[in-house]
Amino acid sequence: MRYIIANKEKALNAGVRLLGHRVKGASIILNEKEVGCLPSLNGELEERIQSLDGTAYTDTRIHQIISEGGWDYGREL
Repeated sequence: MRYIIANKEKALNAGVRLLGHRVKGASIILNEKEVGCLPSLNGELEERIQSLDGTAYTDTRIHQIISEGGWDYGREL
């Protein structure tokens, strides 16, 4: 499984909800299945990641990034 750190505003505009996602500043963490299922995005997974200004990480690396701190769970407004 890969995880994507994406631009939060672009992800929200694509249909992602904050609830249940880790957020930090202008970034949000999504998993590859979520990104692949967003009907508002077109193309293969890599193209979808690009459209969210995202970067993909392995499971191990994303856990390291989260452990560095500052990632909170998003709350719906």
